[in-house]
Amino acid sequence: MRLSEYGISSGREIVINTPMSFIGLELVKRIKEHDSAVPVPGTAKYSADQGILSSIAGYDYLAPYVNRMKNCRSDPCLEIREMRSFIDYRGLKTRILAASLEEPSQVTDALVAGAHTCTVPLAILKAMMYMRLHFLRSRFSTVMVKSWDKHI
Repeated sequence: MRLSEYGISSGREIVINTPMSFIGLELVKRIKEHDSAVPVPGTAKYSADQGILSSIAGYDYLAPYVNRMKNCRSDPCLEIREMRSFIDYRGLKTRILAASLEEPSQVTDALVAGAHTCTVPLAILKAMMYMRLHFLRSRFSTVMVKSWDKHI
């Protein structure tokens, strides 16, 4: 397999996203053998086992789907911690990119668990920025009114 056969030259910014499957594992191996500069993310990771296999195969990025893992009654933070522990212990260059985030706490939890970065929808980012601010404004306003009432 040569990327040039598909009209893709080295040096161009391209990412080949592959699924978690035997075919995906074989594909990343072949891509890396022919052009190690092509970044290969592996999406739809649901367990540390899948993340470990993917990091050994040579994936550059792992994308554990945090909310989907939670919905399947899995502990996404535990799975991310185990992936990260393996990657760090082996000195691999694979990075963990947490995805499928549906609430602000999932972003924080994934990063604290060891994800290198996250894909964060704009609505979640705004909620992270303003959630406490709204709470503090509300709390401050209540305190101010109570304090003012005492002086009247």
